[in-house]
Amino acid sequence: MANYLTAKFRVEPEWRDECLEVIREFINDVDRTEPGTRVYLSLQSEDDPNEFLHVFVFDDEAAEKAHRTSSAVMTFTNRLYPRLQADVEFRTFRRVAGTSVKGSL
Repeated sequence: MANYLTAKFRVEPEWRDECLEVIREFINDVDRTEPGTRVYLSLQSEDDPNEFLHVFVFDDEAAEKAHRTSSAVMTFTNRLYPRLQADVEFRTFRRVAGTSVKGSL
């Protein structure tokens, strides 16, 4: 069964551009190296450009654990977390309905 999670966080305004680059590099790495990660999407708030929401879907618990313990996550958190205004808010969800992705995200 797939695992659905989100991570919400705010970056310090003066570090926003650097954080955008860190996020892009990280997601490119996840895309290349984590076959069990079905979706990893970074969204930036239109109301507050310092706020981000990451949405991720893993094949299963093993894929989620592989992601959490990867060197890419360690590098990402080491680079991003010192630039945050507060702790990351992680949440886990259960799928109740949905459709497949049509076209490019």
